[in-house]
Amino acid sequence: SLLDQASSMSSHITKNEVEQLLGRAPAEQISEILAAATQHDVQKGLSALQALLIQGHEPAMIARQLSQQLRSSLLEDNVQLKINPEVALLLLRELLDVPPAHNPAATLELIIMRVC
Repeated sequence: SLLDQASSMSSHITKNEVEQLLGRAPAEQISEILAAATQHDVQKGLSALQALLIQGHEPAMIARQLSQQLRSSLLEDNVQLKINPEVALLLLRELLDVPPAHNPAATLELIIMRVC
């Protein structure tokens, strides 16, 4: 079980260790992708995505985390995330297409390029 795996890593289980076991990407790297979208910086967005993919994170999980963080930012009216609400809705809608895609990584890359 995941709990057994986590407990075998060390006697003290941290949030980061559990998130790593669950395949979740670090929140800071997810934030980098959203920041790139607000800055219209395609290169930065693709670089941040590529780093996550190289680290072994699944495109579907990245898409899920992007959606969660974007929704949270919109609901909290986060002034740091200055993204057009129409662009945010487009991004949220398109991220739903990543998990069932034939090639989720390529689909996510195209979404990042379109939004940035």
